[in-house]
Amino acid sequence: MPRSGCPMHFLFDFTPQILLGCVLLWWTSSWVLGCLPKKEFTVERRTNIMITGGAMGLGKLLAETFVRKHETGSVNLIVVDVRGDLKNELLNDIRTVSGNAQFKHATFYEANLADTNQTKLVWDQIVKDHGPVHILVNNHAICVGKRVDEHTIERFKLTMDINFNSYVHLTMLFMAQSSIKDAKEAGRFHLVNVNSIAGHMTCQRNADYSASKFALTGFTDALRQELEF
Repeated sequence: MPRSGCPMHFLFDFTPQILLGCVLLWWTSSWVLGCLPKKEFTVERRTNIMITGGAMGLGKLLAETFVRKHETGSVNLIVVDVRGDLKNELLNDIRTVSGNAQFKHATFYEANLADTNQTKLVWDQIVKDHGPVHILVNNHAICVGKRVDEHTIERFKLTMDINFNSYVHLTMLFMAQSSIKDAKEAGRFHLVNVNSIAGHMTCQRNADYSASKFALTGFTDALRQELEF
């Protein structure tokens, strides 16, 4: 905690955490990309990559990395985020990373994924606009940082809806795609659920977040087992 109201003290107290956060952001993005099989994306068979919570932070870094590492036109980015106010900044930054001011292979959709109706509507629109989603990166999340006795049940449920239930919903929509069942196409499809250390250990003022992340750990591991057998 800051020792006084002095901005310099605040900076000194939080600089290590900020630096650590930057390192963790870079490491996590590298880890997520490393989880995907080494694939060659081609212009002839463009890959649709959907990233939720992609307007800032890790999601935005992943979007930029996909563009930076692959041939223009081989990857079609689909970013979904509740922060519609960040749309123009995101698309401008992606164009900058691509080195092409006319880069057109990135589309932004605004949606509140805590709302099941909005989630279904935006999914249907994405499939209509782009065809099947080949790679789904569920990355969106919220962290409030309150004690349990400071929460309302509505606030707690909202965290679960954003951080867990929406992941389940999107996973079901992703797996219901008919193309996945085509043996020749199945290898193009990959699901990534971005989780947190809070899904393995807890700390105070994090009960709702940890609960959602523990649930995601259990769900994703059970799904992995189902897909293996």
